[in-house]
Amino acid sequence: MLNALLASSDASLWLPHSAVDSAHVDHLFYGVLWVNVIFSALILVMLAIFVFKYRHRAGVTGHDSSAGHSTALELTWTIIPTLIVLVIFYYGFKGYLHAGVIPPTAYEVTVNGRTWQWGYKYPGGYSSPDGMLHVPVNTKIGLVLESEDVIHDFYVPAFRMKKDVVPGRYNRTWFEANEIGTYDVYCGMYCGAQHSVMLSKVKVESKEDFDKFMVIAKNLFKTHTPIEVGEMIYKTRGCANCHSVTGPIITGPTWQNMYGSEVPLADGRKVPADDAYVTESIEYPAAKIHAGFPNVMPPFTGQFTPRELGAIIWYMKSISTNFKGDLTPGKTIDGDLPPAAKPAAAPAAP
Repeated sequence: MLNALLASSDASLWLPHSAVDSAHVDHLFYGVLWVNVIFSALILVMLAIFVFKYRHRAGVTGHDSSAGHSTALELTWTIIPTLIVLVIFYYGFKGYLHAGVIPPTAYEVTVNGRTWQWGYKYPGGYSSPDGMLHVPVNTKIGLVLESEDVIHDFYVPAFRMKKDVVPGRYNRTWFEANEIGTYDVYCGMYCGAQHSVMLSKVKVESKEDFDKFMVIAKNLFKTHTPIEVGEMIYKTRGCANCHSVTGPIITGPTWQNMYGSEVPLADGRKVPADDAYVTESIEYPAAKIHAGFPNVMPPFTGQFTPRELGAIIWYMKSISTNFKGDLTPGKTIDGDLPPAAKPAAAPAAP
């Protein structure tokens, strides 16, 4: 709370700065807050008065007669709280319906949650190359929320938006940001060991800047080499959460010098880390478990296009001293690279 106050001159005491029309949420929040403050203060004051008035005193042996029944008092403390609760329910349910019904003209973006990252896909299947959710200002944005593994929660405080992301179903919500800027995204549901690092950003920009971003997203392989795209994917699509590229072990094996090496498996075999092995390990990680590591990596089946898988492989080649081949194609823009070998079907887990 203090950080919020110090970081921004327009930050409020309880709620962060709002980048949407949040009056229906903020007014309800402060209404409930003041109801609690007023009644809590009233109860505490009356408690202090009664404790003092009816305290034990030396020489006082008798007790006052018990108070009689008061129908008016009973009705008062029943009717007034009931009316307050009904008003809170009305405005709360109205806000719930407002957030749950997406306007038919909304620009739809798919939000994918998986341990421990957020991914965004735009109409046409284009992914965000920098890992941020880009949206145009003053535009209704509909979100389709899906989870690949466990329950997550897409939480953007500045948008007063918090929606569960549940495996096996599609939840929906929407917002319309009215201020250009970059805003924090959190996971509001504990989802595992690295829940606290499941962070992202929403970048609200002008319509012109958003159009430029979409041009980059649609033509990523025409403006960046496969190695550069592979590095982008590593940094923005969750790979860096579990795999380092400099040697240290995080959760999974490091990518440094992996490509072209002999990988020891949990069943005692060794297999070459070639295109087929890397692709299979991404899409069906349980097929061949690396010795010394637990079988905890979720499958990324269908999350990457063949060209994106090829870019990941080129990036792994570029950081491996075990790769003795020619890196020139991976440094060539729009080189029509063949996709990595892909299994025809999911192999049976050992």
